Amino acid sequence: MLNVSAGVPQQVVLFDAETGNQIEDKDVIDKVSKLNTSLSDLEFVTYKHEKKGMQNEEIVEESQSVVVVSSGDQWSDYKPSRPQDFVGREELQKDVFGFLNNILHIQTTTRLVAIKTPSGWGKSSMLIKLSAKARSKYKNKFHIHAVDVRAANSPRYGEFAFLDCIKKAIKSGFIKKPVNDITLSSINSPFNDLGIKEIAEFLKIENKVLVLFFDQFEDILSKTDLEKLFDNIRNLSMAIDSEQENIVLGFAWKTDGTTPTEHSAYHMWQSLSDRRKEFELSVFSPNEITKALTLFSKELGMPLNNTLKRYLIDHCQGYPWLLKKLSIHVHTMIKSGISQVNVLGRYKKFI
Repeated sequence: MLNVSAGVPQQVVLFDAETGNQIEDKDVIDKVSKLNTSLSDLEFVTYKHEKKGMQNEEIVEESQSVVVVSSGDQWSDYKPSRPQDFVGREELQKDVFGFLNNILHIQTTTRLVAIKTPSGWGKSSMLIKLSAKARSKYKNKFHIHAVDVRAANSPRYGEFAFLDCIKKAIKSGFIKKPVNDITLSSINSPFNDLGIKEIAEFLKIENKVLVLFFDQFEDILSKTDLEKLFDNIRNLSMAIDSEQENIVLGFAWKTDGTTPTEHSAYHMWQSLSDRRKEFELSVFSPNEITKALTLFSKELGMPLNNTLKRYLIDHCQGYPWLLKKLSIHVHTMIKSGISQVNVLGRYKKFI
């Protein structure tokens, strides 16, 4: 039984396959509910015992937990960079959009993608930049929707994020609203729902690609109540991969963490390894560091002292997060009235 507001299944009612009569035997219902099926996370009920009210409110609240990856409000925020502050990675951006173009030209069967890198190297900033570029330069070809998985409060977050991606694409005008309702009856077979089937057909006809990215995915490893989320996402990934529609699932995954081999996340990641296209962020090149410091200089409203610039270049070691941290520290001191010459002395103590 679907929750109309959330667009996903909420409850299960059993019927006898031979007689068509509803099964009300509690022991039978209990045994079936414990079977390892795609319905095991739903509530098994009878019509007369169907719960409403609080149960409906809970699933609607869960469906509204989807949060897009967001940037800081200004250059000096420690949050992911705004698109206009994003520096470098031109080749990687070109490669990502080249991959999406290959889907349009039927030159690849891959529908899963990953951006891999250690923490602080710019995964989230990269997703924000790609999303912004899709809205501007490629607005009639690609729609990239990046969600922050840290906001997940339900093992069914994958379903909710998938539906949210579709609804946001409709709201932006990237795709037209289907005649049928947008629902997801089964995470294992999303294209069985008429509304989603319409959308897939529209994307093919209009030569467009819809992309859903999961960011900070591995940060929820410690939440034991969300372990089934990884199975949920794996099932959706397998369905997207097998249907070969113009829909892509992406993951931003940090490589400096350790995933226990017995955890569902490990099995999800490894089982999809031969089905996904991977892109890896590297440390900043000298040219990218120079561009970042040029942007920093504009924020200051003055040229950077050459000695101070050299200190920043030498001590950031090419790490984007460290360069930003050091630059913000210097920016704060200069804006407080300390000259660049005096900053240099204090800066040496900081590093």
